[in-house]
Amino acid sequence: MRKFETLIAAAALVVWAASILPVDAQAIPVDRTSYTQKARDDVHAWEAKLNEFGDRTAAKGDADKTAVKLDLQAAWVKTKTEEDKLETASADGWQSAKASYETASHDLIGLWDKIRPEDK
Repeated sequence: MRKFETLIAAAALVVWAASILPVDAQAIPVDRTSYTQKARDDVHAWEAKLNEFGDRTAAKGDADKTAVKLDLQAAWVKTKTEEDKLETASADGWQSAKASYETASHDLIGLWDKIRPEDK
């Protein structure tokens, strides 16, 4: 197939794919999808990190860390809640959901860095 025919075939495929997608899915840029996936992965990584931190402090019997663990848990829950909203945000609400997630994530990282500066 010549380049021109290949280009026409590719364009036809794109038009066909767009015609079968729901309107909302057509409005979702690839950037949004990949951003949401990265956010989900980050939240899962934080969950593992915080669970490990909780296990280590419990094993040491570190009662002084109880309040810290609660603060970290609250920050993680807020981050997870905002990450969940990324997946359900409308096209109009996407930027607001993204900003809320980034604020919550930044707050979690800031708290972690304050508590565990050696783990930055």
